[in-house]
Amino acid sequence: MAGAIFEAIRAQLEALASPEMRARVMPVGDWPLVRIAPPASAADMRAFEAQVGDVPDGLARFFRDFSAGVEVAWQLRGRFDPPGSYHLVPDEMPPEPFMEYPRAPDAQGNYPPDLEQVPVITSGSLNLTLEGAARAFAAVPGWIDLYTPPPGGNPRQAGHFRGIREFMVGGHAFATAPNGDWLAVDQRAGTGCLLHVSHEGEESGIEIDLGLAEFVLHQAMLGVPGIDYPQVFMFSRTVEYSAGVDAPYSEATFDALSDAGEIWREWFWAPLGGPLAVDPALLGRCGGAAAVS
Repeated sequence: MAGAIFEAIRAQLEALASPEMRARVMPVGDWPLVRIAPPASAADMRAFEAQVGDVPDGLARFFRDFSAGVEVAWQLRGRFDPPGSYHLVPDEMPPEPFMEYPRAPDAQGNYPPDLEQVPVITSGSLNLTLEGAARAFAAVPGWIDLYTPPPGGNPRQAGHFRGIREFMVGGHAFATAPNGDWLAVDQRAGTGCLLHVSHEGEESGIEIDLGLAEFVLHQAMLGVPGIDYPQVFMFSRTVEYSAGVDAPYSEATFDALSDAGEIWREWFWAPLGGPLAVDPALLGRCGGAAAVS
């Protein structure tokens, strides 16, 4: 099954890098739109293990059987206004669920009549490499120290800090998002499910009921919009908030075939005539986190 999932990921990423999709996306700076390195060698894996210790099975299979490094970086084709800024105005705006006002409404819930909506998603990225995974793992002790609740501090902040620490200690970190969020393999129950660690807001993170390969496949089906907190929640079918005493978290069915996912996929892959089909049997859940529906 893993081999079929890896081939499905490759097909989606190759489609993203196709000439037809250049009508939708463009590279970010000098980074490749999509790079899929060959599988890691036995020597590569031994060196990686020397840096991080025991490697979770799903992570080891990804690097060993699929690729030692998958890198994706794109932005919607468009222009920057003003030139040289980071404000991207796409040539074609995404559909309504992916547009938002750039600031909050007034006390009556109204927006200024001349205020225009802006896209929620204008770029996407994924950096899943041996080197990046080693850096993420090595950085965890510093983050655990950083999120040690100060004595006598705000109880709500202290609970958030303890939640982040619990997730960081309980997972094998392997990737970071541009906004500073983390992905880790949950080591607490041995299911191979993923943890998304959010360093902002009051939640400690998200338990995702997908293994690594399945998560990357869902991401690839969406065109890899990113792994930060808003994107993971945006494409979750449902989310249940679990308010623990010290570690509030969410349990999410992240799903490329959610309502939002289907709308995005139809629009995003339009230059290809629509999204590529994927065998539903490859999209199974790992069953560790609560599978909500």
